[in-house]
Amino acid sequence: HLPNGALALVPLLDCFNHSPEARGTRCDLVDECIVELRVSRGNYNPGEEVYIKYGKKSNLDLLIDYGYVPQDVNEDDEQFISVLAEEGAEQKLIRCRMGGALDEDDLVSIRAAVDVSMGGTGARQAIGEMISEENEIAVRKILIASIKQQLQETSLAAEKVQLELKLRYQNNGGSENCKAVLSMIKSFNKHRRELLKTAHDRLASSKPGRRIGTYIPPFAQ
Repeated sequence: HLPNGALALVPLLDCFNHSPEARGTRCDLVDECIVELRVSRGNYNPGEEVYIKYGKKSNLDLLIDYGYVPQDVNEDDEQFISVLAEEGAEQKLIRCRMGGALDEDDLVSIRAAVDVSMGGTGARQAIGEMISEENEIAVRKILIASIKQQLQETSLAAEKVQLELKLRYQNNGGSENCKAVLSMIKSFNKHRRELLKTAHDRLASSKPGRRIGTYIPPFAQ
């Protein structure tokens, strides 16, 4: 990333592989023509590969921008769940992060919408008061239904893409490019399903309470 937010290819530096746990490495733009890669002593052994971190990238970002999906757990991964809080309302996006955690800031507008649909004013959300237990349970049911739908849509979309790629792979006499893309799509779909399924299971098994962030049990790795 350049200071103005633009992206650019940097010779040599772009040969380094990404790792979310890159230890003691950083890239600095010294001036318009010089970029420095700094590696802290003691973090690498002789002959060990040096990694850099491309930034906080979800698996989808890595797939689109860099053409791969990490096989290990990506702590920066997040997916968006499209939620319809009430009939006729606009779809709202809820961030779902590693461990199935739903973003509390994203949930505020859904709580307010549900509160209004159940006879409230929604104004309590603006001053930070907790939603009623009845309404909070309604929010949880909406989220569970939304995640179920998202899982179904994800599976159908992945199956369609995989079928198209398999047909292209066969028609091209076993193109290695199609084979590689198919493998990445399968890997991305696997990570996405696991993340959404974890969020669903945590919601479904949680006990009634006032805030989603307080009554979802801790996620065990």
